[in-house]
Amino acid sequence: MAEAEFKTEHRISNVMKALGMSSDDVRQVYYAFDKLVILKKHMPESYRAKNRATFSIGKEEYMEKMTWINEFMRAHGMTEDVFTDITDFETACADYDFYNEYKTPTQYQREEAERNG
Repeated sequence: MAEAEFKTEHRISNVMKALGMSSDDVRQVYYAFDKLVILKKHMPESYRAKNRATFSIGKEEYMEKMTWINEFMRAHGMTEDVFTDITDFETACADYDFYNEYKTPTQYQREEAERNG
């Protein structure tokens, strides 16, 4: 039987550490991610359907938060956008999951390979 992996930090934490961001910068990014919790990918489909509807109703507000995160992270040296398509709910959910959900080392490696082609 394979040894169980324990959860790691959020990928965004590792990115922020690598960029040398201040604790205040980190707090601001996490606060912005908290405002995007409707993008959480792993929840019952009934909740995701409600979140999809909420996203389309408040799209401008959510797009503004995602744009802020992208610009803030780029201003601190990140070379790619966290949110690759802020207009599409499913893509935004995938990006939220990629950067803001806890992952094991194996999941990190697999997702990196899938995302980078």
